[in-house]
Amino acid sequence: MSRGFIAFGLVVALLAVGCKDNPTEATDFHFDYLPLMLGSNITYQVDSIVYNDFDQSIVKYQFILKETVTEVYEDAAGRLTYRIEQSKRESDTVDFRVAGSYAVLVDGLKAERIKNNLRTVPLIFPPSKNESWDGNATNTLGSEDYRFNSTHQPYTLGGISFDSTVHIIQIEDTANLINKRFSEERYAKGYGLIEVRTRHIETKLNGDSGLVWIQQYISSN
Repeated sequence: MSRGFIAFGLVVALLAVGCKDNPTEATDFHFDYLPLMLGSNITYQVDSIVYNDFDQSIVKYQFILKETVTEVYEDAAGRLTYRIEQSKRESDTVDFRVAGSYAVLVDGLKAERIKNNLRTVPLIFPPSKNESWDGNATNTLGSEDYRFNSTHQPYTLGGISFDSTVHIIQIEDTANLINKRFSEERYAKGYGLIEVRTRHIETKLNGDSGLVWIQQYISSN
């Protein structure tokens, strides 16, 4: 075997190792399903129903919810954390009033949401259909299997078309005759969370108790 052929083989081998260690096409983790930027906001229409077994009342609420990224800071672990302020109003003719806040961060390949001192994992990256994870992995509650029901699919909501969305089933326990629970969220690339649907109803002897919550995207900037 000639020295030239040996040298050529070594070059090819080195190039192969280099390509493996430094791929020409970087993996797209699709972090833009959860865009986070100081000052950005998103507005939703919320329709909710509260069932009260104490007085057998059923109360319906409708309001406009606005979420605004008002602060960016580092948590105790040095991770960039985004404070999201929630404000609401009952109609277009009244001013928004502050209703609460929560925080969101991205830690490696998972998003974390901290609300009412409870930390959950609403989203992981990159989204892959039927992939599941424990939404309660960051708290002490029992495990809750979240899964992608669909990924990177177009979706129309209230006449607004989104090119690429992911649909997450968080809770799907509708077969229980006493305690029916269902929760889902949908995220759009470049927009973030665009839809939430939750139904937690407990049937008791003196009536139903629980909440139905539908939150749908209106606009953002």
